[in-house]
Amino acid sequence: MSGALDDLLTLRRLLDDAGGGIYMAPNAADWGFEPYKDDEIVIG
Repeated sequence: MSGALDDLLTLRRLLDDAGGGIYMAPNAADWGFEPYKDDEIVIG
């Protein structure tokens, strides 16, 4: 990929599909995932 607009759009499509489970099925790390709580997020 060279960073051209077409390449960026292709990457975005891949990531959108992967996130939706269309391209990549969830694995064991994803099955038991729970969202982070506010007090678990540390910035800095």
